[in-house]
Amino acid sequence: MNICVKCQKEMKCVKTGGVAHFGHGHAYSGDAFECPECGAQVLVASGRPVFVEDHRTKDFYVDMSGSDKVGA
Repeated sequence: MNICVKCQKEMKCVKTGGVAHFGHGHAYSGDAFECPECGAQVLVASGRPVFVEDHRTKDFYVDMSGSDKVGA
């Protein structure tokens, strides 16, 4: 269960089968969840890395390869 901290509402799954790509073949599959109140979205990624030959063909793609995006 994913809860929006701001709205205190349960977030609903809006997209499945996406990829968070951290560069150099480091990727995780995940699903997007959205708050029904404020519209905030989060990608809930699996804990295991995946190999996706062409990750840009997935339903959605999040590029996390920039150093400004990880641990910010």
